[in-house]
Amino acid sequence: MKVSWNWLSEYVDLDGLTPEEVGAKLTMAGLELDGIERLGTEFNALRVGHIQTIASHPEADKLVLCQVDFGEGAVQIVCGAKNMKAGDKVPVIPAGESLPDGTKIKRGKIRGEVSNGMLCSARELGLSEEHDGLMILDPSLETGKPLADALNLRDTVLELSVTPNRGDALSYLGIAREVAALFGRKRSYPWAHPEDGKNEGPISAVIPNGDRINSLAHISIEDSDGCSRYAAAVVENIKVAPSPEWLTRSLEAIGLRPVNNIVDVTNFVLFETGQPLHAFDLNRLNGSEGRAQVVVRRAKAGETLQSIDHVERTLLESDLVIADAAGPIAIAGVMGGADSEVADETTSVLIECAHFDPQTVRKTAKRL
Repeated sequence: MKVSWNWLSEYVDLDGLTPEEVGAKLTMAGLELDGIERLGTEFNALRVGHIQTIASHPEADKLVLCQVDFGEGAVQIVCGAKNMKAGDKVPVIPAGESLPDGTKIKRGKIRGEVSNGMLCSARELGLSEEHDGLMILDPSLETGKPLADALNLRDTVLELSVTPNRGDALSYLGIAREVAALFGRKRSYPWAHPEDGKNEGPISAVIPNGDRINSLAHISIEDSDGCSRYAAAVVENIKVAPSPEWLTRSLEAIGLRPVNNIVDVTNFVLFETGQPLHAFDLNRLNGSEGRAQVVVRRAKAGETLQSIDHVERTLLESDLVIADAAGPIAIAGVMGGADSEVADETTSVLIECAHFDPQTVRKTAKRL
């Protein structure tokens, strides 16, 4: 299990501790440290630059001359982007330094004009696929500040081996609980309400009306041996969009690829609490009388499912599935189906939170 130091610090006081000493004590407690990885070192040469002026290039219509201050006075940088203006803050790599991918930026002339560095897009820094111009930064960022510090790109990741008998440690809350016990540190919960003495998540305030949910979806369990508990929440009027930076950074630190705000938050909760969630597009679920039908059952002979990786999966009668009125929409605890996945046009989701029989899940996952 990969554990982000920044993320872990949300749940337990780590002040004055080092990843090495935490890893050593976790190892002695049965959670072996396999390695430590430092993130953000590839951004060491990048700075927050302040564009002071922009002028036309005398010899090239598609280039401009920018006077940019990144901590040591303004220098000229030739740029081909069009989305910036004077006063913007942008990432700068000084001449003589290298981009995260290893490309060295040299001081030289471009169509007769000296360029003392490079202004960067998010794609050139490996921070996103966005490449329609420069990465425009928050104007409040300090000019000349290392980009990794300004954008909180530095992190340390501990890789732990968690044995099957330590399921309690397969989450950030579990690791935080262990660290708190080992070092006598205080735990914290970002969603708690200490002022009123409550310790509850925000979902209870957002989705209080069970009657409303029952009017939108009918849930049933046909195989209680395979599924002892199935809970669902419906969230309406959502807008699928890219996740905020804090969320994408958290997931990327542990090797997960951000997808969108809905999928990403289910993955975040999985690693935070250890409880898997899955989001279905409610409007793509089949049912009757205006209600989606969701049933947990064993697969039927000959049934198939196109999974979210767009592979046609042939199911066995021993496989536990989630089905709607038309057929399987997910393989329980393993993967969702392409026909019900959250897409850009999704406006309502049904969020699944269930306990499936571990042996059944393991057997199906191993076969697929």
